[in-house]
Amino acid sequence: QNMQSRRQDIMEATDDGPVRRLVVSSTLQRALETATLGVLPMLPPSKQTTWLALDFVREATTSEIQLADGVDVAVDVSEAKPCNLRSPLSQTREAFPHVDFANCGEEDPLP
Repeated sequence: QNMQSRRQDIMEATDDGPVRRLVVSSTLQRALETATLGVLPMLPPSKQTTWLALDFVREATTSEIQLADGVDVAVDVSEAKPCNLRSPLSQTREAFPHVDFANCGEEDPLP
């Protein structure tokens, strides 16, 4: 089944009327990119489909456990792994205009 016919199947109305869909993503760049590449072609924003970004659906990874001298130690990885950090929304809104960021603060709420 090609993408166009799959999209049409997804968008068809039910007996109760049009189906409402909510696409939710975290505010992390990598999550927004994945959702945009994988879901946007099938479910573009419309009267039936809303795209929403929320800070609280992302993981709060600012450190990870690494083995040091035989002991598990928490190591800060925020700087080393910027994919775990969020950009200011002024930049993110430009890159993802199809996403509603109304429920998010301008700055990353995680340290």
